Amino acid sequence: MQSNQTPDLMPVPFALNGQRNVIPQASQTGITKGAASLNDGFPPLTMTSPLQGGFRRSVRI
Repeated sequence: MQSNQTPDLMPVPFALNGQRNVIPQASQTGITKGAASLNDGFPPLTMTSPLQGGFRRSVRI
């Protein structure tokens, strides 16, 4: 990408008024099953099929 081709900034944060979780900095491995953290991202088992022993990502519904 050329320096003169920078994309426009989003006018408001994504899901500004939607339901969301605060993403903790510390690892959530062994604390909250399937939860992401700034340190680890999503745990590897959330990228593995539940049929192969993985589990779904923890999301707010």
